[in-house]
Amino acid sequence: MRFCLVAFSALTVLSSAGAIAADNSSPPLDSVTVEAQRQHATLVKQVDSFVEGAMVHYSDQSLARWNKPVCPLVAGLPRDQGEFMLALLSRIAADAGIKLGAEKCTANLFVIVTREPELLLKKWRGRDARLFDDRNGLVAIRRFLNTARPIRVWYNTGRRDLNFESVAGGIGNLNKLNINSASNPGANSRMTLGDNDLYSISSVIIVVDSTRVKNLTFGQFADYLGMIGFAQLRPDSDIGSAPSILHLFAKSQAPPPALSSWDKALLKSLYATSPGDSMQLLKINRSVLESIQTPGAANAASPY
Repeated sequence: MRFCLVAFSALTVLSSAGAIAADNSSPPLDSVTVEAQRQHATLVKQVDSFVEGAMVHYSDQSLARWNKPVCPLVAGLPRDQGEFMLALLSRIAADAGIKLGAEKCTANLFVIVTREPELLLKKWRGRDARLFDDRNGLVAIRRFLNTARPIRVWYNTGRRDLNFESVAGGIGNLNKLNINSASNPGANSRMTLGDNDLYSISSVIIVVDSTRVKNLTFGQFADYLGMIGFAQLRPDSDIGSAPSILHLFAKSQAPPPALSSWDKALLKSLYATSPGDSMQLLKINRSVLESIQTPGAANAASPY
């Protein structure tokens, strides 16, 4: 009986010693709290840099977005690839809450793939002087026409109370430029600003230099086009270290594999907030932050 008692006492001592050792190896609770606060503050700064760096925004007007159904058209790809691209773009739009046009809609989001982008744009503009709105000046148009980017994007925007159909009136002349195209396959899919400060995207023109995107996967290609086609973004801006498809052509890091959870959160937040809200950008910041803090979402890639 005594032997059992001694053995029990020894085990008790060993267990107590182990508990003390474990306690000594764990960081104090205050340290854990401080580190969590630092990580949260770092994440907040990353989100701020991402949202405010990527979005085109002005202090006296709303963020421009699509406020009418989007009707994408892809030209310059084989028909099967063009239709597959349209399907991917439609999926991205649906997930972000962006309305798409019916099967027989008039195109307003143009993706043109060509080996000679400068020549195509010169001919296209020659057929329609209204192809690009000039509210940002001729310098912006020249920069778009002469850019060295593999994928260039132009946004025609205007006030929401205007009829935007005439802004890109000559875009229908694509067939005269001998470019094979696939049309939209169909999809079902505080304080406020004054009417004169509410802006919409009326049309988007994306021109791809096919000789300079050969190293991209089709998923990367489609996701990048969806990101810049559904929101007025600055593709060349500094968005910090955020995991984003907008880093696709950055030389300082490996190309992202697909649309990230940050990208999807930005698109969805843009269309979930009110364009007439003067706090829209701040609310998008908060929405993106909340979205990426969801368990497992921080580095999630697109399933497309």
